[in-house]
Amino acid sequence: RGGPQSLPGVVLITDPGPDPDDVKALLITAVMHKQHVIQLKAVVTNGGGRPEQRARLAKSILDLVQLPDVPVGIGSVGNPYEPLPYEYDLVGVEDVPPSQLHTGDLLLQRIVEEAEPKSLTFVLISSLRDFADLVRRFPALVAEKVREVAIQGGLERVGPDEEADPQRPPWRADSSTNNNFDMDAANAAYAFCFDYGVPMTVVSRHAVPKLPMQLARSFALRTECPVMTYLADAQFLGLTGLWQKLCAGLLPARCTKQWYFETFCNIPREDFERRNLDELGPDTQIVRYLHGEILPYDVIAVMTILPFTRDHFSTADDVKIDFRGVTHRFLCKPGTVKAKLVIKLLQDVYHEVVATTTEQPQTNRIRPRLPRVRGAASGRNPPRLVSRLSESLQRNASHSSVSVSTGVPDTDTPTGAQTSREALGHRRWNPAIIEEKLEEALLDARRGQARVAVAMLVVGLVMLAAALSAYAIDLSVTTSRTRPRRAHSDVDFVARMYAYVLLGNVASMVMLLALYPTDAHAVRVRSISAVLCLVLVVVGTIELYMTLTRPDKGGEAAVVAGAIVSCLSVLVGLLALGRTCKLRKEARAMLALMWPVVGGWNLIYCAWGIFDVGVREGSMALARYPDVVGTFSYSAGMAFGMVMLVPAFRRRAQAVLGRLAESRGQRAALAALLSMGSSSEAD
Repeated sequence: RGGPQSLPGVVLITDPGPDPDDVKALLITAVMHKQHVIQLKAVVTNGGGRPEQRARLAKSILDLVQLPDVPVGIGSVGNPYEPLPYEYDLVGVEDVPPSQLHTGDLLLQRIVEEAEPKSLTFVLISSLRDFADLVRRFPALVAEKVREVAIQGGLERVGPDEEADPQRPPWRADSSTNNNFDMDAANAAYAFCFDYGVPMTVVSRHAVPKLPMQLARSFALRTECPVMTYLADAQFLGLTGLWQKLCAGLLPARCTKQWYFETFCNIPREDFERRNLDELGPDTQIVRYLHGEILPYDVIAVMTILPFTRDHFSTADDVKIDFRGVTHRFLCKPGTVKAKLVIKLLQDVYHEVVATTTEQPQTNRIRPRLPRVRGAASGRNPPRLVSRLSESLQRNASHSSVSVSTGVPDTDTPTGAQTSREALGHRRWNPAIIEEKLEEALLDARRGQARVAVAMLVVGLVMLAAALSAYAIDLSVTTSRTRPRRAHSDVDFVARMYAYVLLGNVASMVMLLALYPTDAHAVRVRSISAVLCLVLVVVGTIELYMTLTRPDKGGEAAVVAGAIVSCLSVLVGLLALGRTCKLRKEARAMLALMWPVVGGWNLIYCAWGIFDVGVREGSMALARYPDVVGTFSYSAGMAFGMVMLVPAFRRRAQAVLGRLAESRGQRAALAALLSMGSSSEAD
């Protein structure tokens, strides 16, 4: 970023109060000014017959976000409008003295006269009267100083008779709301840009993506930020006021009740007609239906002039208007900009607003947009990792809408402004504090993960040892009291053996879930992998011995199948053991090897077990309880084997076991990084 002189100067003409969308646009430009992306030269409010009250609202918002030096002007009066109580229900609005507000036309004149050539960008998201008056008085001066104009409005082609005149632009103002405030002013503003060759970007209502209503509310519910509380309340209450206007017939004809319910209540046309919602009137508690989406018209208009978002808009030929060698953009088609980009910008702006306007616990003041780092919770060098995170924060700050405060006072801020900030209890956070908090969080996460991993590992080893020991002891005892080498003929022993197999399957899965593919777990992964490989070899050897020496009730087919499976078990175990020794410290590769090996072995071995029961017993396979237990055990083992072959299973199972092992009621150290900015209550 360059110095203040190289940044684009922005003049915002808006009408905050009735529509919270204007407040969002004001917050975006304010945060961009603080982050040195743009220079917010002035804000002028107009309309509603109460431009002074709207100017006080804008001034109080700028004061809360610590921008007291941005001038606010009182613009044109506009059409009379009786405001609702919530529209100006923000702390400090009534305390703004008249001396801090400027006359709108004089302020605009001064800004234009003092500006460098082609250094100003006008953002017009309300009535176009003030801009039209400015260009009527100083057309040449405005054309010299303004390099771009962004308008939230709309254009339509003129009739065939007017289009025949090549000296007149083939477009005029359409019936959008901002144009309808003053149609003569709207046509004058558009005509000026066409005639004087000032590039213009017009954002139509059709090009605006839908956003979840929950976004602003998620910040308001989790913080004590007065701006976010006002914005969330105004958003829901504003839609209530819009419903009242709709019922009173004060909106354009295109704005029907069906449009309202489909847009803001997420109720499709079919449900609207089936539920007879068209019969609802102004006395309806419409808040009960507001579960849909909103349209950020003014936010999109601001995004068209921001350096890091303007290139994301469509460059298709159908949104370009070439007139007298100048290209104007008319954004009129759905999909012009992705909703995810708008949500990302608003989340970043809201985070900065919360950090600026409230005094919260330190963990809630950390900037939440962190890069994802593999193995962060279990790395051996947290300080180095956190340093990389902090450096990434600083690097991202130079390319995005949010940066980390440095703790150094602004050199161009007057002493009085600093004093007022201290009086409000505002504090700025430097990278050292962020680094310290992240280090503590990562250390806590690593310790918690280690406790869970050790507990799961111990449980798995105990279960595996119990299964093998019980099997060996039971086999020895059963063989000693039966004919030699005929333990498999004992019905009770066969039933118990199936239970040992099921317990061993569960134990192997639990042990693998306790391991994480990081360098810190390399020794554990190698040790457990070796144990499991040896278990495969031992089990395969025992089963091969038992298969060759048991009674031939199942016939030659059962003996051959059992021998093949047993030999495969021994071979796979030996190959996996050799591969594990070769990989050594490559924990990720070893763990990636063991999951399919153990899972595949379980699947094949248990499938053979079910086949063996059927071959040996024939039609009587499920007549005895050992065979029922065996079929169940082998089926469970096959299920374990199949899920172990699914890559996503390990991650999800580890997350579930981790939550079960952790104690309830503790506040996670990283909660502040994740708590705000959700787009739905479920998030």
